[in-house]
Amino acid sequence: MKLNSRLLITYAIVGAILLAVIGLYAGVTLRERRFESINESFIAQLYQVDFALTSLLTEVEHDVLDLVANKAVRTRDDAEFTSFLEADETTFEYQIGETEQTIIDILNTYRLNHPYANSVYMGRENGSFVRSHKRARPTRYDPRERPWYKLAISSPEQVMRTAPYRSVTTPDVNIGTVKALVDEHGQVYGVVGVDITLHNLTEYISDISVGEGSYIVLLDDQGIILTGEDEETRFSRYDKAGLDYFQIAMENDQGHTSFERDGEDYYLFHYTSPELGWKISAVVPVEGIDRQVRQFVNGVLLLLGLSLFLLSLLSALALRRFIVGPIQELQQSTETIMQTGDLDHPIAVEDGGEIGRLANSYNEMIASIRQTEAELRASEEKYRTLVENINVGIFRSSPEGRLLHANSALVKSLGYDSVAKLMEVPLANLYKDPGERARLIERLEAGRSLRNQEVRMVKRDGSPIWVSL
Repeated sequence: MKLNSRLLITYAIVGAILLAVIGLYAGVTLRERRFESINESFIAQLYQVDFALTSLLTEVEHDVLDLVANKAVRTRDDAEFTSFLEADETTFEYQIGETEQTIIDILNTYRLNHPYANSVYMGRENGSFVRSHKRARPTRYDPRERPWYKLAISSPEQVMRTAPYRSVTTPDVNIGTVKALVDEHGQVYGVVGVDITLHNLTEYISDISVGEGSYIVLLDDQGIILTGEDEETRFSRYDKAGLDYFQIAMENDQGHTSFERDGEDYYLFHYTSPELGWKISAVVPVEGIDRQVRQFVNGVLLLLGLSLFLLSLLSALALRRFIVGPIQELQQSTETIMQTGDLDHPIAVEDGGEIGRLANSYNEMIASIRQTEAELRASEEKYRTLVENINVGIFRSSPEGRLLHANSALVKSLGYDSVAKLMEVPLANLYKDPGERARLIERLEAGRSLRNQEVRMVKRDGSPIWVSL
């Protein structure tokens, strides 16, 4: 298999493994991180809801202080104010004086200019009760016995907020913001208050969207449902209403949980108002959240797959251009040299990296071989010329006694016609005493040298000849 194909297959396998590993990681870690991001987003939205509610109720507190500071409202002349202490619902008639009407106009103007205000009222220590508009039914009513009045006079210097309480004459559940009227002697002589009903609060909250199919639920610090999608559960404790999944919201400042209701799965994100102490929760269908998570994870995986594909493609092209191509050229050049013996096949160098250095080394090796070959040829030619032209007989032989080469002077000295004829004779036969050659070989094998060793050899015609080896 060619190197290019192997690289492509390797990149494909590595890319598939990376995609599988990172895909598994994305399927777990990215899903968790994305969900955590969504959780933080919902908590941030619930914080905004809390900010809006707190701002609204804080604004009401300031408004109550303004009403309490109003000169007409602070009047001590309340003997003729409307009283429901002995009211008979069938015969009661309003008898409103000028001073009381002025106060009613002030209270009603505030109510009309603040849609979230259900009722603006004032109770006095003499039991009288002045309201921004007439009561639904003129039943007996003593403001001094009501929770809002008692709360206000318990801390006369502060603006107080009541827990949700039921109205006497309507099915409304009210949250009152109240402040005691205190004279210059520190004597309490009445209470001024503004009521926001849960109905108005629900309408206010319904304008705040936290996502498609989602809705907000408010619980007070006792777990009483203030607003929610199901009107039948309002002003009921969450566990009494069968909404046990709010338990985690009551036990933690913020977070999320999941639950199943009517065959559908939901997430519950919750946040605790630092100012109000209320639990502000968002109920969100699981499918909507999971769809966001899937879209995010799938988008990441798609981008990752495309990135790996482009990386593999560009890497393969780069390898082919800078590695595979030069290596193939080097291979072709080597094969040509092996087949032809022609060393004149240098590689063109265009790269300054390892491949370029390899090509340079190859070219330098070829150049060195060519130079060495030329030097060998020159040396051989010089050697051959010297050996052939010298008057001294020269020969080379193997340790076993086979002649490898002999010059013309030796051929002539031993009386042979040619080098070829001499080469046919075993070297031992050229010695008068064959054992003498064996002794010479022993000296050489012992590491000793021979110089001017006189021995008797035999010429072609059988006559002896003394020579110095």
